[in-house]
Amino acid sequence: MYFDGDGIKKDIDEALIWLKKSAEQGVVNAQLFIGNLLYEGNVIKNNSKEAFKWFEKAAEKGNLDAQFTIGRMYLDGNGVKKDIEKALKWFKQPAEQGDPNAQFIVGNLLQEGKSVKKDAKEAFKLFKKAAENGNMGAQFTLGRIYLSGNEVKQQDIGQALKWFKKSAEQGDVSSQLIVGNLLYEGKGAKKDTKEAFNWFKKAAENDSTDAQFTIGRMYLDGDGVDKDFEAALKWIKLSAKQDDTNAQLRAGKLLYESKDMSNGNKEALKLFKQAAKQNNADAQIMVSKMYLNGDGVWRKNNKKSLKWMLRAAEQNNNTEAQFLLGKMYAKGNGVKQKNIEEALKWFKKAAEQGHFEAGIIVDAFV
Repeated sequence: MYFDGDGIKKDIDEALIWLKKSAEQGVVNAQLFIGNLLYEGNVIKNNSKEAFKWFEKAAEKGNLDAQFTIGRMYLDGNGVKKDIEKALKWFKQPAEQGDPNAQFIVGNLLQEGKSVKKDAKEAFKLFKKAAENGNMGAQFTLGRIYLSGNEVKQQDIGQALKWFKKSAEQGDVSSQLIVGNLLYEGKGAKKDTKEAFNWFKKAAENDSTDAQFTIGRMYLDGDGVDKDFEAALKWIKLSAKQDDTNAQLRAGKLLYESKDMSNGNKEALKLFKQAAKQNNADAQIMVSKMYLNGDGVWRKNNKKSLKWMLRAAEQNNNTEAQFLLGKMYAKGNGVKQKNIEEALKWFKKAAEQGHFEAGIIVDAFV
């Protein structure tokens, strides 16, 4: 009553006095309540060590919440010295009483076998129980186990899809992406690109960069959804904003190749540069070409063009960049002057890696 101000003036200090008296007399809910106040530190000053003492009293009297919290504190080394074995002991108690979160944690500890004896079979049983009790992490883990075929007799993609769907329905982004991929590829169920698109969309709306790129591509190709260039560009650009180099490259090319986009070249160059700085060789080639042709810039810049082509050819050992560098030196395009010897050097490098046109040029010189 003092704590909530229920019928009397709210008084935290007075409330704590009565709570402590009650806790000292062995009232489990009071012990748990004081432990939470000290642990969370919102109402009174945080004191994890003191909180642990109260949780331990409640846990020893069978309170599942206190047992779970003590397990977490031993696992994290919060308020007490880290001790995986003791953490396992305390988590096991609520797990045996059907707590899905405790079941999942015990499963992970037994599966990893760090500081405790590894027991993959028991871990699997606990994951199954936790998953059936609605634990999202356990559902994902079960899906992963069935998909890989590890810890079960054989791979079962149908079962994997079933469990991934359950965690996906609870909002797990990784599961949404996996369900989308399985349905798109027709694994574990009949191929269904429309349904796959719906799952990719959910993951994309939850900021999955892979899903954003994928639905962008699907809009572009009319795959599982009507073709829509603007929607494709929107989603691929969202993926690009998250520093996905493939998305930056793809968005850049869409803008560069589109005749309908005003200022497309400037934006394209910006995207290509972002990917190029992350060592994407194809983007480095595009930056080089744009500086060479004066696209998206005030004027041509041979120095910058050569710099980016060299970076792709030397640092990334990219065969197309080596071939194009050979052409630049052979024609004197983007370099100070023609240099057949330097051109041949780059043609040879590209040819050695299987570049067909470079091979023809090298053969002509032999």
